[in-house]
Amino acid sequence: MKAKKWLIGGVSTVIVLVAVGYLLGVAYFSDHFLIGSTIAGVAVDQQSLATAADKVDQALNARTITVTEDGKEIGQLKLADYVSLPSGEEMVTSAKAEQHPWKWPLEIATNSKKDLVALKVKGDVEATMAKQAFQALQIDNNKRTKSQDAELKAVDGGKGYTVQAEKVGNQVSAEAFVKALNQVINAGETTLALDDTYIQPKVKADDDALVTLSKRLDQLAKDPFTVTVGSQAIEIPAETIKNWLSIGKDKQLKVDQAQVDQYLQEWNQANAGLLTAHEFNSTLSGVVSVQPGTYGWYLSREETTPAVVEALNAGNNHVEATVVGKGSDQENFFGNSYVEVDIAHQKMFIYQNGQQVLTTDVATGADVTKTVPGAYQVWNKESPSVLVGTNGHTGEPYRTPVSYWLAFDERGQGIHDASWQPTFGGDWYHLHGSNGCVNVSPSVMGEVFSLVSVGMPVVVF
Repeated sequence: MKAKKWLIGGVSTVIVLVAVGYLLGVAYFSDHFLIGSTIAGVAVDQQSLATAADKVDQALNARTITVTEDGKEIGQLKLADYVSLPSGEEMVTSAKAEQHPWKWPLEIATNSKKDLVALKVKGDVEATMAKQAFQALQIDNNKRTKSQDAELKAVDGGKGYTVQAEKVGNQVSAEAFVKALNQVINAGETTLALDDTYIQPKVKADDDALVTLSKRLDQLAKDPFTVTVGSQAIEIPAETIKNWLSIGKDKQLKVDQAQVDQYLQEWNQANAGLLTAHEFNSTLSGVVSVQPGTYGWYLSREETTPAVVEALNAGNNHVEATVVGKGSDQENFFGNSYVEVDIAHQKMFIYQNGQQVLTTDVATGADVTKTVPGAYQVWNKESPSVLVGTNGHTGEPYRTPVSYWLAFDERGQGIHDASWQPTFGGDWYHLHGSNGCVNVSPSVMGEVFSLVSVGMPVVVF
């Protein structure tokens, strides 16, 4: 009986001791952290709230992000320099709410290490901080290699194209860097790989637009793009067109209209009938070179340029150019009906349908007010008319009535009767010629007026 009492008393004592121990633990862990506890990775087990707050403050303010490149560390960024950190007191308060002191035996038994709260920074790293980070890491993009877009290269003497793959450089994108830094911080990580923030090529070898461009240029190399101008055909090399084509931000093929227009402008300067000199088989002076004037033709860039762009976008290889003016659709630039003014011989001839129908002596501009040679055309007929201008000999203004007036250029040159001239032809014009017009005897000018029509070429040389 005594043994039984002793056993009961022993068990009771153990229960009391366990209960006392449990209550002591509850009291202790009410203002201390459990064994194995961490706050944002900082060990705080068995530390008081105040001590833990100080420790967390110090640890977070000293925390860094390690930046690596090609697997090697290139520097560290102090976290507190880039984001606003919570205080140690705030972190401890949040952590304490996650700890249950009355469960301390269970938590100790089941958790060898427990991060009560993770670090949550206040806001993100701002884009403006990238420059500060670059300086800290000594990142100078000017000394780094740029990425290169994939591009097309001509092969086989320009008869085809191959895609040259893109190359990734090591210049760092400020935007990508800040984004990666925010991701690392928010994930609670401590390492940032700089390699993941490089500026990437905009165009890659497998982009659909580049593949389309390659096929398009291969087609153009085999079947050249042509622009028909009257009886001529401008063949535009595929390599030239390659410079007009690019891939936009939307990964679509783009045609540079400004470059197309520039090409057609240069072609006009070199080839358009309005802008180039022309050989002319004259009546008395043989074959002469007639300088550009107001007569001729040119390719209308206003209409042809967008037509070329549209054709290239549509995959077509031919465009019919819009031609403005005269002379492009005939073998003889001046045609078979024209007025011919031979300054050296002081003669004027009129041809209709290839036949000479009139010849007459004239007085062209004097030596101090010479008639300007060129390829012109009649743009106005008046009968009678009044000539208004300034006398090139005296500098005095004049208003001179005439019976007939045929204007042929933008300077005020024209053909008209000149009753004040006592003679025509010969050397008279050197000292006594006109202000630039072609003076004709009043006895002949009426017939000239009747034979000449608006739009008729006037060839002056």
